[in-house]
This record gives sequence, structure tokens and C-alpha cells, in this order.
Amino acid sequence: MNGLIIILILLISLTRLFFISNYARSWDAVDFALGVLQFDLLQMQPHFPGYPYFIVGGMFFNQFMHDPIESLIMLNIVLITTTILPLYWISKRFVTERNALLITALIQTMPYLNILTIQPMSEAAGVSILIWYIWSLFVSIEKKEWKYLWITPFLFGLLMGIRVSYLVFGVGLLWCVIVDLRDHKGNKLIRFFSHFMLNCIFQLIWVWGLVSSLGGINSFMKIGWAFVEGHFQEWGGTAITEQVSLLERFIRLTFEQWIWSSWFAQSIGIVFITVITIIIGLVMKKNKSVAYSGYYLIVTMSSSYFIWVLFAQNIDKPRHIMPFTIFVFILILIKLFTYNKSTLFYSCVTVLLFSQFYFSIGLMNDYNRQVPATYQLAYYLDDIEEPFTVYTWEETRVLEYLNMPYEHKRLLTYEYFLEDIVQMNHTIFVTERLLQGFRSQGINVDDKIKEIEEFHSNPLFDPVYHDIKLYKWKNDN
Repeated sequence: MNGLIIILILLISLTRLFFISNYARSWDAVDFALGVLQFDLLQMQPHFPGYPYFIVGGMFFNQFMHDPIESLIMLNIVLITTTILPLYWISKRFVTERNALLITALIQTMPYLNILTIQPMSEAAGVSILIWYIWSLFVSIEKKEWKYLWITPFLFGLLMGIRVSYLVFGVGLLWCVIVDLRDHKGNKLIRFFSHFMLNCIFQLIWVWGLVSSLGGINSFMKIGWAFVEGHFQEWGGTAITEQVSLLERFIRLTFEQWIWSSWFAQSIGIVFITVITIIIGLVMKKNKSVAYSGYYLIVTMSSSYFIWVLFAQNIDKPRHIMPFTIFVFILILIKLFTYNKSTLFYSCVTVLLFSQFYFSIGLMNDYNRQVPATYQLAYYLDDIEEPFTVYTWEETRVLEYLNMPYEHKRLLTYEYFLEDIVQMNHTIFVTERLLQGFRSQGINVDDKIKEIEEFHSNPLFDPVYHDIKLYKWKNDN
């Protein structure tokens, strides 16, 4: 049985290599790709805070692959594959060897995690280092020897250099320091100062690299503040920028993004099998609690991250909630596998494991073969022979990356749009996303447009730009 599980884990790891694509499906993907070719925060290559370790990893693979998108995906694949070890080591602290292998396999075959892995985005890399980081917390707390305590600050430094939005997982560092100081026999002040300095050093490595690339601390602070201000007050999709109630955000985040998308990858079949497995596991499980205190450390960090996403992240993108999804799944599996020897339960687990494996392959194949809606728009416009200008919201970033020969512009306000087209006597196209921006400004232009074409892709792959409508502007000129 153990051998079969190991083979399945290795199979899903190798299978990812067959689905490496070179699509830059979104604004962020283009930012990362351009950053691999030439790192420049001032030119949004990538956007602040720069994701330096992710970009450096992409640069390394780009020396051999000569494609920035494929290089970033290869980095994700390698890093996710390495998490087989810490996932097993973490699980082994709670359950038997076979059950630890099953938990590892169930996480590795999660469909949406595999989709993130073959995207040129930093989430898969961030989740990978996060898993290693949590394993290091357990090691540091258990060993209580100084030679082990540097591992956690080192991995947290790597994590921040890949995904700063995972900052709240730093509560684990605080937990680790408190436990270490509690059990330390010597001078606690010196011990605390040592922890503090180690963490500062590993954070300053990547921060100072960004400061140097910008020419000084003033430029770094200026760009950083502009990004933070924009993220939390304008375009970040946070609780402040969205005009919806906190309850509505909670419902959307919980049911639409966490459960439906990031956990079940919008598959009714996976929902059904998982729910049946959990119900049978709970019914058959003996009523005993998990003894290892590390369980509650994971609970604390995961809960903190959920609150962070609820208030400070864009809940339209399920990739933002993926760390929470993974660790909640691990916590549930640990509970179910603890003191559970039911044959029926293990049969359900086996069905779930192979279902996730099969569905992951199907999804990755679809991702590799399906042309993104942004690319469909680009190619459609490229076939138009008459002169025109297309006005977009964020789609123009992809058009720019593809080096489309026609004129395309990104606009934010209706007033500027009117100023720009006043002297135009050729065809004008606008996208639905641009019109939504106009409507948010109180401008309704439905009587001035005519729908020309629609472009569609999988909303799981393109949560924001999976449906693109192109309109022709009825220009009075």
C-alpha cells in the first residue's frame, strides 16, 4: 500500500512537467515574466514588493529554458515537488507512516494546487516555502537547540522574499520564540536579542537588494508607500476598497473562493466524494483528541491568515486563500486519520485520492490547451485590417506583452477617454471591463456602444478576465 501511494505522489509530480505552457494570462503574470527578463520595479517588472527570490529563481531556470513564463512554472514545479518531504514529516508527527503518506498524496493531488503550480505566479512557490517553514517551526520547538533555531528565520526570510502577503504566518515565529524563551535556562534577554537579530538579518537580505536596485531607501519607501496606499485604498480589492458589506465578503470568500474554487476546484464530483469521506471518517472515528500541540499552532496561523485575506486581500482570486485551504485540509485529515481504522473510510480515501489525481490531470490539460480570453481578444483584433484603437482596463498589459501591432490603451476615467477620442476618425473598440470602470464613475454609455464579440475561458484559470466582451464605439466623428 505504501509503495502504491509513493508511486502516485511521484506520478503527479512528473505529470506536471507535461503541462508547462507559455501563456501570460494576466497583468500580474506579465509583470513576473518581464521581471525575469529585466528586473525593474520602476517599470512594474514586477510590481512592488518585487518578489525577488521568485524572480531570481525564474532567472536561474531561464538560462536553460529561454522563456520567462516556462521558467517560472518550472520553478513552481520543483518547489512544490520538494514539499513532499515536509508534508510527510509534519503529518508523521500526528499519524502513522501510511496515513502520513496518504495525507501527503492528498495534498499533492489537490486539483487547484496543481493549477497554481503550472501558472507563472508566485503562489505555488510561496506555498512551498510556507510548508517548509511550518515544518521548521516544529523542529525548532522540539529540538530547543540553537543550531536548529536559525532555520525558521531563514525560511521566513525566503517566504517574505516570495510572498509578503504571507506575513501573518509570522505568528508562528512569535510562538517559537515564546516557547524557546520559556524553556531556556540561560539569559533570556540575550536569547531574545539573538532571535531578533537573526530575523532582521534574513529579512534585510532581500529588502536591501530591492533598496539597492532602486538607488536608495528614499525611492524604495516612495514606491512602497504608493503601492500600499493603492492596494488598501484604491484597486486592491480589500474590505476598504470594495463597496460591499463584510458579511458579503465573508460569504463570498468562504463558499465561492475557499470551498468551491480553491478546495474543490469547482468540481461537483470532488465535492461529493470529499463530503462522503469526511462524514464516514467522523462516524467511524473514535472520540479522541489530537495530542501534539503543533496542531494548534497550525490552527492559529491558518485562522490568522483567513482574517488577513478577509480584510486585506482581493477575494475575487481564489489563489489568495490557497494556504488556508491546504492547512485546513491537513487539519481535517489529521483528525480523521487519528485512531481511525475503518476499512470503509480508507476505501473512501482511496477513491478521493485517485479522483483528485484524475481531475488534476484533466484540469492541467485544459489549462495547457485552452487559449486565455485575453489572448483570444488579442488575436481577434490582430485579424482586423482597418485602422482602429482599442481601449481597455488591464487587458492592454497582455496585448503589450504579445507585441500586438495595433494601438491599444489603458484608461481609468471617462473624461480622459472623451479627450483622447475627440479627434479620432477611425474605428474605436472598448472592452466590458473598461465600461464597468465608467459605470463605477456614474457614467452609462450603453447607447453609445455595439457589441462585436465575446471571448471566454475557464474562470478557475482566469478568475477576473475569463469573460471579455468587445464593443464598437459609436463615434460621432
